[in-house]
Amino acid sequence: MKKNIIISVFLIVFSFGTNAQIYHPFPTGSATWSVVRCFFFYQPGWHDDYSFMMDGADTLHDGLLYKKINISVHHLPGTVYDSIYPTEFFGGLRESGKQIFIWKTWASADTSVKLVYDFSHTNIGDTIYTNVLTGNPNLFGHLITSKDSVLVGAQLHSRLHLQDPSNIYNTEDWIEGVGSSWGLPFATFWSATDNSYDLTCFYEDQRLKYGNPSPVYSFCQSPLPMVICDTVFTPASKPVSKDILFSLYPNPSSDMIFLNINNSNYTDLELNIYNIMGVLVSSDIIKQSQTQIDIGDLKGGIYMVEIKSKDWIKNQKLIIQR
Repeated sequence: MKKNIIISVFLIVFSFGTNAQIYHPFPTGSATWSVVRCFFFYQPGWHDDYSFMMDGADTLHDGLLYKKINISVHHLPGTVYDSIYPTEFFGGLRESGKQIFIWKTWASADTSVKLVYDFSHTNIGDTIYTNVLTGNPNLFGHLITSKDSVLVGAQLHSRLHLQDPSNIYNTEDWIEGVGSSWGLPFATFWSATDNSYDLTCFYEDQRLKYGNPSPVYSFCQSPLPMVICDTVFTPASKPVSKDILFSLYPNPSSDMIFLNINNSNYTDLELNIYNIMGVLVSSDIIKQSQTQIDIGDLKGGIYMVEIKSKDWIKNQKLIIQR
């Protein structure tokens, strides 16, 4: 009897150990990554919640098939500026040989393919070189300082603890099949941002598979976000119609901007301008598809222009020079 118990315990431990050695690829079906973003200049307690969503659909880029990624942003939840932006197309993900390639078109002029993860290197002391999803073409190094395993659903996934070889304070973790502790598209963003990003919840088939037990929230100001992962992920926003585009020019500008909306059916739109702190500084109702807007009273700086209907919201950064 005692011998049987010992054998049973050995088999359980052995099964967990071998399970951790099996490589777990990234999802190709339904999956969602929830991410909290804090901006250095946000007021205390303010943050954004990002949702990056895959539904298994393909998108073609440079002759190769990628899994389509959509994004939805919950802006400043719990504040007077609380708003949920519609779902928009973000870009695509493709895995090949334990390497994960992503390209993005959302809020970016750079749609080139980037090597964002490389799980073909797993030895402590190895240095992994990957890109960041910005216009920076450089490769950035990640030194593997240690590794372990974490439960993702009912399976153990390998986790790598990484450090920037040139700066010991730049660190992140990578989990096989899940991605960075910074969030799916934000791997290596310590090299290019004054925002902080933290993966909070990961879902497959809308079921919670991993909840980050210790997000860093490094650029959040107290009180820190209180994020509780739901057991089931439910999308909360509407898709943006693909035929709605607007142009804002000149940008940068000093006293006047011009707004063109490509679809004349959309009028009586709300135009809001927010400063870098998220404070509403100007609001107008747009009656025509071509509109002139006076910004002469606004100070120089970076602003966010929001075009809003009852069904969708689109936004664009505006720089005012004085």
